[in-house]
Amino acid sequence: MTGTVFCPPSPSQPQANDAIPLIDLRSAAHSGSLAHSLVRSSPLIWLKLKQDLWKRALEATRTAGDSTGIEIRINRLIASEQRGRRSGKDSVMLGTVFGQIYTVVNPLEPRRLRIMGGEGRTWKANFIGEGSIDAGGPFRESLSDATADIHSAHLGLFLPCANQKSGLSGDVDGMAGIHNMDKFVPNPGRCSKPLHVSMLVFVGKMIGIAMRTNAALPFHFPPMVYKRLLGHPVGRTDLKAIDKFLVDKLGEGGRSGGGGVSGEVSSL
Repeated sequence: MTGTVFCPPSPSQPQANDAIPLIDLRSAAHSGSLAHSLVRSSPLIWLKLKQDLWKRALEATRTAGDSTGIEIRINRLIASEQRGRRSGKDSVMLGTVFGQIYTVVNPLEPRRLRIMGGEGRTWKANFIGEGSIDAGGPFRESLSDATADIHSAHLGLFLPCANQKSGLSGDVDGMAGIHNMDKFVPNPGRCSKPLHVSMLVFVGKMIGIAMRTNAALPFHFPPMVYKRLLGHPVGRTDLKAIDKFLVDKLGEGGRSGGGGVSGEVSSL
């Protein structure tokens, strides 16, 4: 018995390097576009090629200037007082380290956040009453503190995913074990007020700042969130990885004629 192994043709590294920069990646969300096909084929693209493309994109969008022009005074005593207070109040949200950074940085033009000085920082952080001198360390500490706030109950922008809240584990399409028990998803109750929406947008800016400054921040978001950001399709497996109970129940409804989960969760 013989088998056939299919090996897709691979362009040489110089050919790919020359071709990919000519594709407008802003059209990746449009089905049928060349960028859309490229995104769907990303697992087949060499890692080095993607890294080179990524570095070129960061360098091309970098703004010349002095990052020390942005200075943030952060009061961590006030931030600590917000823990245990009622989530969702504007005063509580703005009093966190995340909120204090948001107040100063979010109104700035995005191009100013693409400035990075020799210290590898976007702004100069000054922790009030702590005698901090920012040579890079306080900046990264301010990012870490803000990231911790993003996952906190008193800020409330994100909630533990259903699997985490219920402690559910089990088989997810052949993969047994605990899935995304440490992951957080956007809080639907924080998507209406302009302040909440603006803060969610600022989370995206923080992700961008982390990428530009090589800050390894622990954003505990499930793959579904990143797939949506990158324009990748989201399906049943992605939903089940954060809410196994819901998908199992919808699957039972489908088997009994009451509907079910489609292969592509396009509404998410």
